[in-house]
Amino acid sequence: MLRRRLLLAGFFCYLLFVVNQTIAGTYATSPFSGLVVSQGESTSGGAKVVEIYPGSPAEKAGLSVGDIILEIDGQKVKTLEEFVNISKAMKEKSTEAKLLLIRKGRLQNALLFTYSENVFKEWKEKVAPPPESDIGGLSLFQYYLEKGKTRLEENRRGGSFQTQLSRGEEAIKYLFYALHYTPTDVGVALLIADTYMNMARLRLENGETALAVEDYGRAATLYEKCSKKHASEKELELVLARLQEVKKELMGLLPPEEQGAVPAKGTETGTPPTGASP
Repeated sequence: MLRRRLLLAGFFCYLLFVVNQTIAGTYATSPFSGLVVSQGESTSGGAKVVEIYPGSPAEKAGLSVGDIILEIDGQKVKTLEEFVNISKAMKEKSTEAKLLLIRKGRLQNALLFTYSENVFKEWKEKVAPPPESDIGGLSLFQYYLEKGKTRLEENRRGGSFQTQLSRGEEAIKYLFYALHYTPTDVGVALLIADTYMNMARLRLENGETALAVEDYGRAATLYEKCSKKHASEKELELVLARLQEVKKELMGLLPPEEQGAVPAKGTETGTPPTGASP
């Protein structure tokens, strides 16, 4: 039951469509959004909802059989093919999807939340849930953890800027997949934060200062969240050390006259982590 619920809930924009020609017409099915759609009416076009899976993001968003989807995030949908193409183009690029639809002759808006509910509940991070996977006896947590670590190990052997950046992004994706199955694992969260940190340094070396600052921010935010969890003493020491590194490297980006003028809250040497939460 749990596995079935995890497969149905999740990422609307991470759509795997199977389009079949049947006697009744053409249909597109999406197990991740929980929708089965067909071509809309001849006058309005769009994609008509013909089935909604129980417990899916589509059901939670309040979609109904008979709804005709006219737009996805502002992109017009006139044909079933456009619905499929737009959704595929959004793959792994969004954790929410805004829909404009017709219901019983009236225009309606709907918002699909397509992120991992497990990760969001524990870390308040909106990330795509893992896709369906059949990996035999190996646990899904361990499977994705190893895939993430493999990408990081490949980066340690070097490569071009784009190659290393791509590996880092893949590693983060796989590690969040692992966190989906064991959301309380602080060690995995720390590994994700470390990867953001390394990507920030990589961007700085390539002259992408603004993007580097964004990655530093992601790393610092995740380190701070880790400090509020039940973690081992070693993990908490690592968190404090990493927060110091983030502060130091960000301060180094400021003009000399401003360096040291804006201390980062909670990152001074010896500052204890915030009280642990369950």
